[in-house]
Amino acid sequence: MPKANVLIVEDEPLIQMLWEDVFYDAGMHVGGTATTIKEALRLLKEQDFTAVVLDVQLRDGTSEPVAEYIRQLGIPAVVCSGDIWGMSDLFKKFPHKAKPFAANDYDEVVHELSICPELIC
Repeated sequence: MPKANVLIVEDEPLIQMLWEDVFYDAGMHVGGTATTIKEALRLLKEQDFTAVVLDVQLRDGTSEPVAEYIRQLGIPAVVCSGDIWGMSDLFKKFPHKAKPFAANDYDEVVHELSICPELIC
């Protein structure tokens, strides 16, 4: 039975590590992490991801090109931002969470990704 393959697009190392722990604890595989638009797009072209956690503001700008590509691919994603009210309409098409997170927000994101139970080991 295959595991979920998650891409974490986040430029803050501590938050990235927290996401990795959350997905590991949920029995999911983190197939990659990206801190830039370029890294995220490269990983999305190289692997088949079943879910994405996407930070709005990355080291090289807003992640809109990544969000658009995810939308085209139909991959479930949750957008995370410190300014969810100021983000573009593209990001608002995805479920979203405001930073900073409360402890239960991480579990809610895992649930919101709507990953099929058969993908979770």
